[in-house]
Amino acid sequence: MAKRSICAILTGLLLLGTLLTGCGEKTAGSGQETGSGSGTEPVTLTFLFGDAVMMDWFCEYFPEYISGDNADGITVEVEYQKEANQVLQVKSAAGEIPDMVSTGLPQEMVDQGKFLDLSEESWWDDLNPSAKELSVDVKSGKNYFVPMCMGAVGLFYNRDVFEELGLKEAETWEELMDNLRVIRDEKPDMVPFYICGKEAYTFGHMIDFMVDGVAKEKLGYSGFETAASQNDLETLGWNAQEDGILFIFARDLLQMQEEGLLNENVITASYDNQIEAFVSGKAAVISQGVWSLADMQKKAPDFESIGFAAYPAMLSDSTKIVGNTLDSYISISASSQHIDAAKKVAEAMLEPEAIQSLCETRSAIPANPSVDADWSIIKDDVAAVLGGDAAKVTFTQNLPGAFNGDERGRLVQELMVGKYGNTVEFAEEYLKRWSEAYESISQ
Repeated sequence: MAKRSICAILTGLLLLGTLLTGCGEKTAGSGQETGSGSGTEPVTLTFLFGDAVMMDWFCEYFPEYISGDNADGITVEVEYQKEANQVLQVKSAAGEIPDMVSTGLPQEMVDQGKFLDLSEESWWDDLNPSAKELSVDVKSGKNYFVPMCMGAVGLFYNRDVFEELGLKEAETWEELMDNLRVIRDEKPDMVPFYICGKEAYTFGHMIDFMVDGVAKEKLGYSGFETAASQNDLETLGWNAQEDGILFIFARDLLQMQEEGLLNENVITASYDNQIEAFVSGKAAVISQGVWSLADMQKKAPDFESIGFAAYPAMLSDSTKIVGNTLDSYISISASSQHIDAAKKVAEAMLEPEAIQSLCETRSAIPANPSVDADWSIIKDDVAAVLGGDAAKVTFTQNLPGAFNGDERGRLVQELMVGKYGNTVEFAEEYLKRWSEAYESISQ
């Protein structure tokens, strides 16, 4: 039975059998009575998820919270929104911030003190030190979310095809282009590089590591995030010049398109199309995170020809980059009427068995290093890339809310359909939207 169906059934039973509501919509902090979840007074929490897989996992793994049938008297109402970051801002404006959140936190909401400081919670002692370091808000030096999992983002490639054609993992962008040209010429029925451009976040991820990654590698995590939060374009090295990373990123994508190295339906292809093309042998290389491995296994359980590599160096003076990311966040609203109850739910989610279950469900690396999760057949290969000489960077934290990952991806969609006369115009538009978004926050 699908996890989503399980959650729905539990919700239906709850609605029929009790006066509490779970898996429905409810204003944050509007539980029946203010309490700590001590078991003496019922408490209802609202939980907004930005990832459907994580929400479904929560419903299945914690049915006692969905039904309210637990010693602490806690009922959790869950909600999934594809663009949860934007939805969160709308809810905030209406005074309806959920008690708990699992999505990227808008920086302006962090600055406004909308989320609880989790820096001193005891659970950090069990997690990878880098998990806490990478989740620090560089403006305040505090932690407003805790990750259950960690991830890796880079290039997946068909190992058998690479071995057959004598190809090696690319260190530079030109080496990648050469590999793709060989695949195009020797395997005319295979798409060299398949992009699911219908999903704006895919392009957003590519910007995160192929554009932002250059500055992240040079400035380090704290240096990059500080410069980004201050809209310091000079320190970031962002400009519209022909030797700048924005121009080069756009130029190289268009060159791949012009040379027939990308799928023709690059703008309309979905994530599902991409995964299907890869596991069916119709695509040689894709850009994705390790979370996609679970979907690959579902579609083709016997497909094992999977290699994983870092993104090649984009500039002559840069290095290859691999996304070393945080995943499956937990945050608590500072205005919640039930903070103690929310902490109890968070503590339960961070138990080793829960982390193991989630990581194996979504193909992610446990944030708790003591957890031995069988999350993928290539987990050792991924570990080797993360432990290699590629620069390891995480997702950009200090994005202006109006110019988040999806919006950045939509800008690249516009590029790929020919909206901009040249790549200088693309770079100029990118910088314009970025700066306007920050200016709107400061007003």
